[in-house]
Amino acid sequence: MASVMAWGAGVAVAAFLGRAGFVALRRSRGGVGAMGKAFYKGGFEPRMTKKEASLILSLR
Repeated sequence: MASVMAWGAGVAVAAFLGRAGFVALRRSRGGVGAMGKAFYKGGFEPRMTKKEASLILSLR
């Protein structure tokens, strides 16, 4: 019975460490995350256009 509990604990620890490693790997790659999608990549025009205003106000 103790060996079954040890196996279960080992599997749980392995799953936890595997997920933590996967999350760390994904974060280290630096790709576009949730925060990266919130910002418009590009500069401002000399005068504000309708397109730029809609991007700032999050309108479609």
